[in-house]
Amino acid sequence: MIFCSNESVEDAIIRLLSEKEYTAKQLLSGIPDTSLQAVYKALKQLEKDSSIIKQGKKISLNKEWARNVAEHLTKTRSFPSLEDRESVSYVFQKFSHLDQYWKHITLSIHDEYSDYPVFFYEPHEFWIHLKDREESQKRYLNRFKTEKRHAYFVIGGNTELDKKYRRDFQNEYLRIDISVTMPFDVKKHITIIGDFIITTFLNETVAEKIHQLYKENSCDFTETLNLIFNDSGKIKLKIERNKTKAQNIRKKLSTNFVIPLELQEKFELF
Repeated sequence: MIFCSNESVEDAIIRLLSEKEYTAKQLLSGIPDTSLQAVYKALKQLEKDSSIIKQGKKISLNKEWARNVAEHLTKTRSFPSLEDRESVSYVFQKFSHLDQYWKHITLSIHDEYSDYPVFFYEPHEFWIHLKDREESQKRYLNRFKTEKRHAYFVIGGNTELDKKYRRDFQNEYLRIDISVTMPFDVKKHITIIGDFIITTFLNETVAEKIHQLYKENSCDFTETLNLIFNDSGKIKLKIERNKTKAQNIRKKLSTNFVIPLELQEKFELF
């Protein structure tokens, strides 16, 4: 399956061509444990299916085919249908499973609330250090710049690791504020898109351990953090729709940001 660990040769070719054009030999170098004969066989089938276009030695993804696939994949609404002041909650045992579902829900709401500025609050942004989820997190953060979508991120700590995160990921669209005092509970991680509020509630003991680890900034930080993740206890994810509450939280988080008036008025941020 494409973008999964059990890719076929055809899947791998589609994944590579989603980035840029390749020749058959270049594709071979990007697909481990296969042969040029297998690549040619897969290309022949993909061309027959109208998935690719060949121009001389250059091979590219058929944009018409890719657009049709994308349209079919986005037809189904992938997040809960909630009225104002309704909510739904889920419980997870692993941080990685929660992060996967959080991305699924959040990106679905992103698509529904096109161009809406996104607001975040986290005591510390530790998800970037979660084993096997680093690339997922980087892709998500990079979306704001590539999509030219505004986001305002308040981190409720001012440790050296928090400051490094801001240096590494802040850009003209993703603005990051390092707060001296935490405006919300150390257990809460909050995301607001439109009228939707997505809140992750950590186990209190786990949240305090992570907070202390950030303040200590030891040389074995990442290793220790992932040991804490492995003993996470129950992690709750709550999705709620509440226009007034969303506006109030955005107002609280926006104190140190300069948010253009046109954005405030267009999206009724406050």
